[in-house]
Amino acid sequence: MASKRKRSVVAPAPTRVARFARRESWLAVLALLLLLVLLYPEPIFQGAVYSSPDARNADAFDLVGDVALAAGDYPLWNPYLFCGMPTFGSMAYVPFLYPPAEVFTFLQNEVGLPPLTWLLAHLLLGGLGMYHLLGRWRLPPGARTVGVVAWLMFPKVVAWAVYGHGSKLGAAMYLPWIVALTLDVMDGRGRRRAAVLGLLLGVQILRGHIQITYYTLLVVGLVAVARWWSALAARRRGEGSLPWSRTGLLAVALAIAFLVGAVLLAPVHEYAGLSVRGAAESGGAGYDYATGWSLSPRELGTLLLPSAAGFGRGTYQGMMPFTDYPNYFGLLMLALVAAAAGTRPLWRTRWLFAVGGLALLVSFGRFFPVLYGPLYALLPYFNKFRIPSMALALTAFAAAVLAALGAARLAGDPDGAPPSRTGWRRHLPKGLAICAVLALIGAAGVGRGIFAAQLKGLAAAAGKPAPSAQALSAAWDLGAADLLRIGLVLAAAAAALAAAGRSVFLRRLLPWALALLLALDLAGVDRLITHPERGLRVALPESGRLVPAGPMVRPYAPAGEDLGSGPDYEALAGLAGHERVWPLGALGGDNGFMVAGVRSLGGYHPAKPALYETVRALIYDPTRPAGHLVSWLGGAVVAAPSPLPGTILPALADLGVALDPDPLHAGGMILYRNASALPRARLTDAWRPAAGTPEEFLERLRRDGPPADGAVELDRRPDPLPQAGIEALPPVRYLEDGLDAVTLSVSTPRPALLVLADLNLPGWRVAVDGRPAELLRADHLLRAVALDAGDHEVRFAYRDPAVLVGFRLSLLGLILALVLLMPWPVRGAPVRSAAARSSANAEDAA
Repeated sequence: MASKRKRSVVAPAPTRVARFARRESWLAVLALLLLLVLLYPEPIFQGAVYSSPDARNADAFDLVGDVALAAGDYPLWNPYLFCGMPTFGSMAYVPFLYPPAEVFTFLQNEVGLPPLTWLLAHLLLGGLGMYHLLGRWRLPPGARTVGVVAWLMFPKVVAWAVYGHGSKLGAAMYLPWIVALTLDVMDGRGRRRAAVLGLLLGVQILRGHIQITYYTLLVVGLVAVARWWSALAARRRGEGSLPWSRTGLLAVALAIAFLVGAVLLAPVHEYAGLSVRGAAESGGAGYDYATGWSLSPRELGTLLLPSAAGFGRGTYQGMMPFTDYPNYFGLLMLALVAAAAGTRPLWRTRWLFAVGGLALLVSFGRFFPVLYGPLYALLPYFNKFRIPSMALALTAFAAAVLAALGAARLAGDPDGAPPSRTGWRRHLPKGLAICAVLALIGAAGVGRGIFAAQLKGLAAAAGKPAPSAQALSAAWDLGAADLLRIGLVLAAAAAALAAAGRSVFLRRLLPWALALLLALDLAGVDRLITHPERGLRVALPESGRLVPAGPMVRPYAPAGEDLGSGPDYEALAGLAGHERVWPLGALGGDNGFMVAGVRSLGGYHPAKPALYETVRALIYDPTRPAGHLVSWLGGAVVAAPSPLPGTILPALADLGVALDPDPLHAGGMILYRNASALPRARLTDAWRPAAGTPEEFLERLRRDGPPADGAVELDRRPDPLPQAGIEALPPVRYLEDGLDAVTLSVSTPRPALLVLADLNLPGWRVAVDGRPAELLRADHLLRAVALDAGDHEVRFAYRDPAVLVGFRLSLLGLILALVLLMPWPVRGAPVRSAAARSSANAEDAA
């Protein structure tokens, strides 16, 4: 009877525990959805979007490409800025390449879901991935929610969402899933997990942000190293076996990923050496360009106080060119990270600290050349990336996982053992309480002088003017608010930790309380990123006076309604025709011109052609712009946001741009005709062999202007040879002036050269009267072809052969993945699976 009474009392307990655990899991999912609602309410409920220059510039590429696609042409080249650039190899326009994008387009256009559904879906993917990864180690749902909050609310991730960096955000959200699958493969869970890992990593590649994928591969490599380290330790104790077969499966998964992503990787690899990302002597981006956004160790205070270096463009005084957000973790998160130190298995903790610490050091960039220098020089393809501070995404990922482990440790071991009443459980509440008191004292104004001195020191070290009293006051207002919030959060965390030791129920609730407090802390920073008008300031360009920042949220309007449209763009398109415009001032970085069909000498893309970057730097030289280069490239129109002073016109004429003094006022633009401009497509009968480097040629052209006889420098002897004559050569007529092709009608009385002042990059071909001809490089940068006397139809056409090669490799990768996913009737598989599990357990014990 006693045993029956024992069963009747004990049996329901596991059922209640399991039921409570299931409820907690649903609560965690609900918390994830609530988190997205609180962070992005306008996109969810109002269908609003975020306005940013980066998003606007990317939309321009999409609009131009979509028009060509609707006409039945898949464009690979965009001629509307930089004298032309590849759109596929630069990843400016790659439709149908990333499968989820087509799903989201259908949901938006056909089902009527909000325009930023793709963004919310990727954030949901990343949150569920973090929850799944933490679930591998049997962490309670509350602790997993801590990790989800830390990952999705990291200010860099929120800024990516708001400022138009969707490719970064989308690629980063795959990271937790890829790490979990890598662990599965290294734990011996079979070839099917390897196939799924390869497919998922391949899809991440197709998302189109190679730097994030590169960092992901580094994390995968560190996982393998960590598992080998633990396996070797277990082997020394006579336990387990070395993971040779599992490492082989991981290599197969990586091979599948590279094959699946080859349709993008192959063209990108071909173009990388021609862009500013790979044309330096090192084979990559120039060191100064690559390290421009390096996190200075002097700015490490921003990890604890978001406004320690200023916040936003109006008050930021740090070493980066500019930044709209701080890289904030917070004392609470870092305390939870520290609490995870020493948790078992040790390989996992050491691996996470190694990932986070190494990424932090990489983010220092030029400020830590002992590490970044060798990585830049020796690590394959590493020198093609810029923005070292982007590596902090890995630090955030590692910190999120460690914070979850720390929260679980403080609440008790996952198997139900009570937490220790010594160590972290005893001392952490006291430490947090002390930090809370100090923060509240600082918020009262005690540290204002130290804060101002810190900002002045940063500005001096960065070579910036001393911050104004207005900037210091605005920064302190933000700092005081931060200190108040941090102090209250830390005080509440200390109280929650102290109370949790008194009962099992409160201990169970502790991770949920920590997740809530962490969300409140990070929300104080995130709200200023999503709504800068609620506290940030920006400086007026004319006076430097600080004014409230404008809102980022705006009502959704179909792309194109406010981009490159209006009477001003129409007037510009009519005035420029097939020639080019030189935009000045704020118009210089505007991609809206391409939507209007106007070829601009300005514009923006981070992977612009390296050949044109030299030209761009010269024509936008603030001290002496190279007007001769503008005229040489067919810059027939100059567009300015306001009338140019009369004294500037003679100076521009001396530099090679003779402007009509009577401009055309077209809405928001003032348009000037350039009488010095050469035709973009022109005939000439004079040539000479190319001499020197492109940079030397451009300097000669900048100084002396185009030759009076119209001679061009050619990379080889033309055939047929041009013949000089007295009769002027006639103008060229355009038959087609599209994205991937330009067709010209030419009537020349004698053999001559046809020069098209568009960039000459690999992939361009020329045909004369339907027959292939030799494409010449004119003036080191442009296209030309030699013609016989008579009437001709000349067609310049662009095709990127790497796209077809990559497509075939991607098909091969899909086939290989499907083969691995198919059932294989292999005898003895259960035995090997058990052995693999035994080996993995031995490694975990290490």
